[in-house]
Amino acid sequence: MQLTLPDNSIARRAQQESSAKQMTLNITVLTRKTIYQSSDFRLTNIDTKQVITNASMKLVTLQYGEWEGFVSYTGIGRWKQRDTSEFILEWLSGLNRASFIDVVARIRDEGDRWLQEIELAWQRLRHTFVLAGFTSSQPELALISNFEDCYGRNDPQASAALMVSSWRFQSKPLVVLTGCKPAISRDQRRRLERFIQQGRDDPAGIRRRLADFNSRAATTAESMGMISPECAVASFRADGQGVFDVEGRVDIRSVTMGMPFPNKQELTKLLGFDPGSVQGMTFASSKPRVPFDSCKPRIVVPDETASYEICEIKPKDLVSCRALDVSNAGIVIGDGNPLGQPNYSFVWVSPVDGVPRLCGFLGKPGGINNVGGIVAEATMNDGFVHAVRWSDEALVDLGCFRGSDSGAVAINSNGLAAGWVCIDSENRGQINYRPAAWSFDKLYVLDSFGCEWGQAVDVNDADTVLVVGYIGMQCRALLWSPLAGTHEIVGGMAGIFPTTLTVDGTILGTSRDSEGKSVAWLANPRSRWEKLGTDAGFYATAMNNAGSVVGAAKVDGYEKPWLRRASGETIRLPYFDQHWCRPSAINDSGLIVGTAQTDHGTHALLWIPH
Repeated sequence: MQLTLPDNSIARRAQQESSAKQMTLNITVLTRKTIYQSSDFRLTNIDTKQVITNASMKLVTLQYGEWEGFVSYTGIGRWKQRDTSEFILEWLSGLNRASFIDVVARIRDEGDRWLQEIELAWQRLRHTFVLAGFTSSQPELALISNFEDCYGRNDPQASAALMVSSWRFQSKPLVVLTGCKPAISRDQRRRLERFIQQGRDDPAGIRRRLADFNSRAATTAESMGMISPECAVASFRADGQGVFDVEGRVDIRSVTMGMPFPNKQELTKLLGFDPGSVQGMTFASSKPRVPFDSCKPRIVVPDETASYEICEIKPKDLVSCRALDVSNAGIVIGDGNPLGQPNYSFVWVSPVDGVPRLCGFLGKPGGINNVGGIVAEATMNDGFVHAVRWSDEALVDLGCFRGSDSGAVAINSNGLAAGWVCIDSENRGQINYRPAAWSFDKLYVLDSFGCEWGQAVDVNDADTVLVVGYIGMQCRALLWSPLAGTHEIVGGMAGIFPTTLTVDGTILGTSRDSEGKSVAWLANPRSRWEKLGTDAGFYATAMNNAGSVVGAAKVDGYEKPWLRRASGETIRLPYFDQHWCRPSAINDSGLIVGTAQTDHGTHALLWIPH
């Protein structure tokens, strides 16, 4: 039967305001311990086959008191200039004590009304919602569809209403494809199923495989160009721990106890994540955590790194450790969590060839100088954080300014510490942060410096402090001499975040290009920013006084470490396989420290030059 609309202009407008993604790709995996879901970002006009956008998030995470999960979809991707995920957020808003069945019923009922509206204005289209979650610690799946079910039904025409089919875990894992199923070959699906059936407790590895499957499917003829290479992949464990990986500049959408959070991109920026590539974003849960299987990483040594070896620093009684700074004397500082206490972070110190020991306080390490002086941000008993100095078992509170919070991030060989102070006790947000420096007997605060807010990020042995200042969302680099009382904006160009200051005044900074890839820059007080010369996507993290730069670049789905010598030669460093490996500091003799991260936690790493 020919669908007749009363007004052709209405039909044209409806088609312009909607997009059907009938050949998108969703992959859902359910195992006994973990459930996974991947979803691409492409919206395609079904009439012209033209790509509308590659930045439509089709996956919404769900968190309730008794269960967690996520929902995705294939079919209609946009209606009335709103992505379908926005409608899901609206439908679930206020449903604050919902069971898995309650959410299924709400999506089915609201989805029916939504599809009927689309049919009246345009035509009837096939559509499926895929809901997966843990209920009573058991994985459960619900397909809410007008043409398919989770047992193989795939009707060529849409039925009059959405129907629900469900699956509950019995003994074997399940892999469910929706959307452009032919883009995943039978052999690929079997290989994925075999890997999952091995029973490895490796959510990060499985998420990576799902992302790889999506990327490969996008290149196949069967996809007809309707799958984006980038995708979102989420995982939830039975204990409620959820992790999200996102490739691409898209919103991260979630519903928590009936409260929708439609856009987390700004949040990811404030948390220090790359908004164009978010990996390992953890979602909190009220449930007690269940430990992962012990992590036994495999070390990979690229051919050109014979001059470096890698090892792990393991402080006693701490897990999920990070190595954050190393002095020219070969002393490393970092932090770690006691077993079963992920919210408590203890600062530790270790000689390169010695035994790590705890500094005796909770907090976030800042930096270490060549004579063993350590500064940090310590957590106080009243819940505030204070800049502190630690040396020879003594802890000194460096104090605050007008507000009740402060933090130290670096210290030079003269004992000058640099960091920030909050100038308001009530509003503790970053807008009230000001750059600060502490000598042994005085606090210096840069209260007025032409920016809305800012903080120190480094200090060199010439007592010059590197400052990042913000005007709106634009950052600028400044050099501040607190003892002389002078400061100046350097580099000229805004939007480059400064990270390291060498003794001769050279500044290392990073920015993002139009594709969201990291670009490394150098500047000094007498020059403007100039590109370091590394490829786009090579994220520079630190530089020593000899001019060597370290950083990480994503290869095969994971960040892998690199070293650029002052001569311009760039080499790959050894790394932990299937971990995100990122150097955090390098001393003048080339000793490098950093972190390897996966869902299991973090490892404190040391790269030793031969």
